[in-house]
Amino acid sequence: LTLRQMAGTFLLHLCGSFLAIIVGLLSYFFEKKKKREKDYFPGSARTLGQSQDQAEHSSGSSTGTPAGTSVQSQLEAVQSSQVELSNQLATIMSRLNSIQQQLDPQPVGY
Repeated sequence: LTLRQMAGTFLLHLCGSFLAIIVGLLSYFFEKKKKREKDYFPGSARTLGQSQDQAEHSSGSSTGTPAGTSVQSQLEAVQSSQVELSNQLATIMSRLNSIQQQLDPQPVGY
């Protein structure tokens, strides 16, 4: 490998590591948020669903709407962050390609 190829490989690994750290931090904060919400609303989703069914049968009213709205908003937040991460990944990859082309304009086989 030439020095330029090694530098390009290093930059590729560096950006990949940076992306992995960002994904890990996002995962950590989402889990932390999920745990906080679970502590605020005790009981698992299964238990919560069973208690809502029991409440609906006993009172005759629908109590599942606020929980459904919360789940829907969480889903939308996750989807928007997923789109944002995809856009960031595309930007990083395009920058890596341009850096690699600047460092080594000829294909590797030549």
